[in-house]
Amino acid sequence: MKTVILFFLLLTAASNIKAQELDVRLDVGLSYHAVRYYENILESIPPYNTAEVGQYIGIAVNQALSEKHRMGSRIDAQYLDGNLLNSFRALDYYYQAFDEITYNGFIGAARYDFRTPAYGYTAGVGLYYRPRDWQSFGASIEIQYMDKLARDKLHPDDPDYEWDSFIDIRAITFGINYYF
Repeated sequence: MKTVILFFLLLTAASNIKAQELDVRLDVGLSYHAVRYYENILESIPPYNTAEVGQYIGIAVNQALSEKHRMGSRIDAQYLDGNLLNSFRALDYYYQAFDEITYNGFIGAARYDFRTPAYGYTAGVGLYYRPRDWQSFGASIEIQYMDKLARDKLHPDDPDYEWDSFIDIRAITFGINYYF
């Protein structure tokens, strides 16, 4: 629900922008990810777990800054390691390198539902491929990193220490994009 509210806040903030100047894109795909649960800061940092495959869906809104530069935001939901990860890309920058290829970089906030919610930031880079003969479709690959998602230890399954737990996630996503 918070993700939907953030999306409408983004649209409200951009209310002086004409609708035809905005690009809206739906992204769906697979995420190849690994998660590290760091529950006791008195011990050494544990390794990432075995990489798994999950699915994701996202919606992006962006606007042209110039012929080759675009800026926008995106909300998405991913299912990782049996738990839901929601993220909001506050800054989602795109650079049109070639006619069919666009690079992007982003930073934003993330929320991971593991026992109790964990909050932190997300950042990453990607490549979008959209040939003209694919019409409204494209493909993408992104590298994502969610760092130090912190959560309170309130769940009965949590270790008995005073400090917060931390979660790090790294992922590569492969997606199909639909441009409205």
